[in-house]
Amino acid sequence: MFAEEKKIAEKACVEAGSILREKFGKAKARVKGLRDIVTEADYASEQEIIRIIKNAFPEHGVYSEEAGSATDAEFLWVVDPLDGTNNYAYGIPLYGVSIALAVKGEVKLGAIYYPETSGMLCAEKGKGATLDGKEISVTKREKLEDSVILMDTKLWKMPREGAEAVELSGKIFGMRMLGAAVYNFGFVALGKADACVEMNLKNVDFAAGALIVEEAGGKVTGLRGEKWSLDTTSLIASNGKIHAKIIEELKATK
Repeated sequence: MFAEEKKIAEKACVEAGSILREKFGKAKARVKGLRDIVTEADYASEQEIIRIIKNAFPEHGVYSEEAGSATDAEFLWVVDPLDGTNNYAYGIPLYGVSIALAVKGEVKLGAIYYPETSGMLCAEKGKGATLDGKEISVTKREKLEDSVILMDTKLWKMPREGAEAVELSGKIFGMRMLGAAVYNFGFVALGKADACVEMNLKNVDFAAGALIVEEAGGKVTGLRGEKWSLDTTSLIASNGKIHAKIIEELKATK
C-alpha cells in the first residue's frame, strides 16, 4: 500500500546518512538548550530529507526536528534528521536517521538508518519489520531478572519517573544507556535487548522506532500501559513478554 512512500523514506535515509557520515567528526556544533546540542549536520541532513520528500509528495506535510512545520496534514512525515546528536557531536558513532509516515495521526510506515553500519530498519503497519530486507523479531525472554533494558539518558528531566527507572535497574540483568532512541528502539526490534524505557521524548524521536518494534512482534505503550500516539512523551518498548512486569515495577516504586 505504501510501496512508493517506503522507497522515498529509504532513499531519504540513505542520502541524509551519507551527509552525516561525511561530516562526522567535523561538524560544527552549538548549544540549543540545557544538555542539548545541534550541529550543522542536523540542518544539512534535514534539508536533504525534506527536499526528497517534497519532490516526491508535494502535497504531504513534513514535521522535522529542527524545521518544525505543519502537523495537521492528513499525510504527515515525522522526521529526525540526526537522532543521537550529542553522541555525534562528541564523536560517538551511535546515531541515526529516523523517518516515519503518519496517516490521519496513525504511524503507517517507519524507517531507521544507521550511517556508520549502513543498516536500514523498515516497517509498514501490518507487514512486519526488516533489517536490510530480512525479517527481524524481538527476543522471547520472559524473566525480568534475565533481561537487558535500554534506558533513556533524560532521567533528570523527570525526577519521579527517573527514580522509578533506577529502581527497576535492580530487578533486571542489566541496564544500558546508549544516548540515541534509534538504537534503543532498534535494538529491541532486532532482539539485541529485551526492552527500552524512554523519557520525555519528541515524536520525531520515536515515531519510526515504535512502529518497527511492534512490527517485529514487540509491544509499545506509555509508562502506565496506555496506548501510544504521536502525542505520547514517555514510552516502554519491549518484547511483549516482560512488558507488564516492567509496568508493575515502575508503578511499585514510591
